[in-house]
Amino acid sequence: AIQMTPPTAADVVAIRLGRMHFELFASEDYLKAHGRPASREALRNHRLIEQWDGHVSNGHLSNLLGPVRPIQIVAKVHGSCGAIAAIENGIGIGALPNYSVAFGNNVVPLELPVTAYRDIWLTYRRETRHSPAVEQAIRWLKGIFDSRKWPWFK
Repeated sequence: AIQMTPPTAADVVAIRLGRMHFELFASEDYLKAHGRPASREALRNHRLIEQWDGHVSNGHLSNLLGPVRPIQIVAKVHGSCGAIAAIENGIGIGALPNYSVAFGNNVVPLELPVTAYRDIWLTYRRETRHSPAVEQAIRWLKGIFDSRKWPWFK
């Protein structure tokens, strides 16, 4: 399995594959209409998109920025597809993984000194390690998250 928290079961092996780094993004259209925030404090004058999913106890934006004024939240979405769509369509500013641009999403990183990360874990049951299929899957997954090839997973 690939998961965002290390396992707690004693018979499960965990390998940290990399990190998912989050930062703030907007669309070009949003930035043209509302301006680019030059600082964290300037975010108080902007519309925000909050993404909820099973990976964090608060939304991704709240985990990145801390508490925000509820009036600023113009959309609450579940999952990354909803967050990307809302940001791409100019609804507001939201938190996404830093590889979002590399994967072809039409979003612009704000390059503010606001970042957070989540570790990405590969897990498997200890007794399956010597299965050729499991060994092949582990090699393949490690390659997908290889930070020498894909630097955003460092």
